[in-house]
Formats: sequence, structure tokens, C-alpha cells
Amino acid sequence: MVAQRDVQHQITVSANAVHDGSTHAGAGGWDGVLHALSTVDGHEIWQFDTAHEFAAVNGVAAKGGSLGAPGPVIAAGMLFVGSGYVGTGNGMPGNVLLALTPK
Repeated sequence: MVAQRDVQHQITVSANAVHDGSTHAGAGGWDGVLHALSTVDGHEIWQFDTAHEFAAVNGVAAKGGSLGAPGPVIAAGMLFVGSGYVGTGNGMPGNVLLALTPK
């Protein structure tokens, strides 16, 4: 069975990470979309779709998928998140570790 992009959106199935006390980076879902949420009122600050193909630095084919279980890590000014967690929720498979920097 091929994973479909129209899976039910479920936010916050992964652990969250807090940065600068102002956002939760890592509210993720089975749809592969990473969200940054305000810790003040919960509004969405930004989102990033991880469920597509990426050019990997090592040349290996890389594709994101569902977000779940282990959450993102914030270190040295970067946000690291694994995308492609299938787990028990029948999410979209993938094999990518993303390293994101602020714009």
C-alpha cells in the first residue's frame, strides 16, 4: 500500500521542543507538517512540510514522511527533526533527518 498525502491531520503526535520561551517547535503530525506554535496563546507562527523528497548531503535518496514519537532537537541555533516515523499509527514512511536554520 502506498502512503497517501490525505491522511488525517493530527497535530502534536511527537514531543515538542521550546526555544527562547516563545515557540514550541516540533508540533508534528501524521501528515508530515512541522509547526511552530506560540507558547503564549498557541497560534501557529510557521509551518514546514517535511513529507517530500530532499537532496541529501551524502547523495542517498531521502524522503520525509510522518512526524511522531521522538521530537525535534534545538542545538547551536538549528532545529533537527526526523521525518518518516511510521510507528503504530500507520503513518507515511520516510528516512530523513532535517537540519533547519532560521531564515
